[in-house]
Amino acid sequence: MRISVLLKRFSPKIFGQQPAYEPEIRKRISKMKGEIFVDIGANIGVYSILLASRFKKVLAVEPNPTAISELEKRLAAKNITNVIVVQCAISDMDGETMLHLDDTPGRCSGSADTIESVFEYRPPSSPNLNVCFKSEASILVKTCKLDTLLKAYPTNIDLVKIDVEGAEFRVLTGAKKCLDRIEKLIVELHNRDRKEELELLLSSKQFKLEWLDQDHVLASA
Repeated sequence: MRISVLLKRFSPKIFGQQPAYEPEIRKRISKMKGEIFVDIGANIGVYSILLASRFKKVLAVEPNPTAISELEKRLAAKNITNVIVVQCAISDMDGETMLHLDDTPGRCSGSADTIESVFEYRPPSSPNLNVCFKSEASILVKTCKLDTLLKAYPTNIDLVKIDVEGAEFRVLTGAKKCLDRIEKLIVELHNRDRKEELELLLSSKQFKLEWLDQDHVLASA
């Protein structure tokens, strides 16, 4: 069965119903402000656009060219000029990799695009959901470590959001040098079996942890 059918059955919030889209995250994140917000896995810019007026600069990082095109259209339509669109996949290496596409017709926001060759989707919020996603469609995309991306921004980073469909540990592995200058970090966990691993990794960097909902952890310096 196509992953999108399974996801829709268990998690209708991601299928474009914006009032129900991650309500606890939207509520908390909409109050944050500062100099720099890095939106990793920006997709069509739900959070980049939401926070553009609250941060002086937003880095919207997204590897999918279709989502990038839609994001740029939305920014132009809203006359938002402080969002810098970065077309790449944040990972544990600088180079290239395959982006495996969720090719469901009409999908963009809430897609299951991933750089993981096998996407094990076991969200903590859906204990009965166990999906092993292997896409038949893929494209070659640029990859970049977060350490590399943030070399151009040597000051503290106020907020980083990570939603990368199972590749969150790759992102954190490639952020060893910059984690100590990130004030707040929101990570979506896609595999409940790795919850303790995520908590230990972030705690070891002296972050204080708060689960905003079952799938999203807020790490604060």
